Amino acid sequence: MGTENNKNMSIKTYKLVLSCFVFFILFGISVKVFATPPTTQYSAAETLNPTCAPGSTNCSVSVGSGSGWGLTGNAGTTPGTNFIGTTDAQDLVFKTSNVQTGKISSTGLSVSLGITAGNSGASTVHTNFIGVHAGGGATFAEYSNFIGSSAGVLAINASHSNFIGEFAGYGATNANLSNFIGDSAGLNATNAANSIFIGNGAGNSDTVDNTVSGYSILIGQGTYTGGFSNSISLGSGAHNTDSNQLVIGGDSSIGSITSAYIGKGATSASPVGFSLNATGGSGTDISGGSITIAGGKATGDASGGSIIFQTSDAGATGTTAQSLTTKMSLLANGDLGIGTNPSFVKLGVRSSAGGQLQLEYDSSNFALFTVNSSGTLQISGHAGFNPSQGSVDINGMNITPNGSLNVGNGRFQVNSNSGKVGVGITPGYKFDVLDDSASTYVANFFNDGNNDNRYGISIQAGADTPSANKWIQFNDGDGTDQGSICYTGGQANICAPSDVRLKNNIVDTNINLDTLLQIKVRDFAYNSDSNNRVVHGFIAQELYDVYPDAVSKAENPNEYWKVSYNQLTPLIVKSIQSLNLKIEPLTRLNTDTSGTLGYLIKNFLANSANTLENIFTNKITTKQICVDESTCLNESDIRALIESAHNNQNTTQINVPVTTGNTATDTQIPAPDNTQNTTENTTNTTTEVPVNTDTVN
Repeated sequence: MGTENNKNMSIKTYKLVLSCFVFFILFGISVKVFATPPTTQYSAAETLNPTCAPGSTNCSVSVGSGSGWGLTGNAGTTPGTNFIGTTDAQDLVFKTSNVQTGKISSTGLSVSLGITAGNSGASTVHTNFIGVHAGGGATFAEYSNFIGSSAGVLAINASHSNFIGEFAGYGATNANLSNFIGDSAGLNATNAANSIFIGNGAGNSDTVDNTVSGYSILIGQGTYTGGFSNSISLGSGAHNTDSNQLVIGGDSSIGSITSAYIGKGATSASPVGFSLNATGGSGTDISGGSITIAGGKATGDASGGSIIFQTSDAGATGTTAQSLTTKMSLLANGDLGIGTNPSFVKLGVRSSAGGQLQLEYDSSNFALFTVNSSGTLQISGHAGFNPSQGSVDINGMNITPNGSLNVGNGRFQVNSNSGKVGVGITPGYKFDVLDDSASTYVANFFNDGNNDNRYGISIQAGADTPSANKWIQFNDGDGTDQGSICYTGGQANICAPSDVRLKNNIVDTNINLDTLLQIKVRDFAYNSDSNNRVVHGFIAQELYDVYPDAVSKAENPNEYWKVSYNQLTPLIVKSIQSLNLKIEPLTRLNTDTSGTLGYLIKNFLANSANTLENIFTNKITTKQICVDESTCLNESDIRALIESAHNNQNTTQINVPVTTGNTATDTQIPAPDNTQNTTENTTNTTTEVPVNTDTVN
């Protein structure tokens, strides 16, 4: 209570002294000055009234006449000649009750007014102290102003600063280059350089972090930086929570800011808009800064604040201000709603007036994106296009209300009812493709990855236990069946059409073993195989010269020739048939048709140059035995020869030398029975000669 009374008394004294001092200087006054009676005799030439003898009381003297300033005013003064002050290098001091209450420095660069004002004992060049104790004890106070009772008292390093208000900047440290305006503004603030404190208690006891660099601005009662540099707090109780931060409004119902108007006030007869811009680049190829707009941060498991956009709707004519209504909201979870009470999804739009959502290209209102009140979506719709209600049109892609899709005027179609997909065609199958492009393929499946676990196409169809499944069908350009991959013989095979109803001019082929023997079977490695594995097969160009039916000759020189191994099957079958040794009795072999086994054997044995040296067999049945081309024996000749030898030797047997292996032995042939009749019919005569058949050369 005593402190408060002293404070009030100081204020009153300060106001009284200041008022009198200013009035006295500006207007001049004429007053009665009651001098203290002298204690000694006056000296000669003294101007005081001689009636004021030593020891006299109530001795008055008139000031203002002669060369002094009158107490009731002065006349005839000349500015620059007549003045109040000193003529030597001394301070001009003012006192009341014999106590110093003002001073002007001898240099005129420092002024103080108030009890102990400016008693800092430090540098006070270009400094003003106005108020009781103003700037008292402040250090390095040059180029500063201390205005107010105890303003800047004990402030440290207080140069180039302003302390305005009672206790403004009191005890502040590192207070240079700052402004303290308001009762107790910046009171006991530390490291308060480069700061602005405006408001009752603004920055009171704040720990400002601007010692090395940085700036802070606090405007409003009770604002504080929270110890963060480069921070700005505006509004009662506003405080920063991070560096480089602007906070508007405090944490109280009094200090909170709920609305902000930028431009020409809250209302104006001619309002103007404004632009909110981030910093732009300066120099060559310098990007501009970004703007982040965020709702308030939440704590714990609570949701953060939303971002809400509001405008006012047109009302009845008049001067009544319209109310704001929400037109767009962005929730903390990322859902965006446009319109009044929209459905909050990732993007929800609602129009209460039955209007449409439209993105336009230019001032001609060419719609890039349109959603009308009937639910039709149109994107880059061409001129005159009128999609059906509830459909979607996206630059040539149309989705009907039932969900069917048509892209590029039929280039890609999906039938929502059947689930069929067509590319270039209205689909008749689950996946239907039509194209007419030369020197290319209608489709490509690529799953390379340079690894064996990259598979191609999987086809699953038919019965679980197949008997005649067909997996892939091949047709030519007019739809004629050219084969399939089907199930035969318990596995998948390439099945070529071979129905008799598909063929005419059916005759036996004349291809034979001669053709097969001309085919060269090669061992080789493919250039693409880094392991150079040996493969058995054919060279397409070589096979084409012998059997062209099995070769697909490339028309394009950049393409490769190919071999159809299946086409070799008829040739192989026919060649095997001509080698039938069963196999059939030799008497049934065809010896007349060239190339057949019978024909080859007949001509081989009939040729004396066949190089056979020995023939061994258990039994040979023949019509003649010939030596060279000119000497031959039939059955009669042999019997006669044997009978003649028998008669000459009178023996019962004839020894005929026969070669067995590499050893010559005698074979005994019994003599003929002369009692039996002989027949010279050689047609059905058989001569049996036992011979060893172990070796045939």
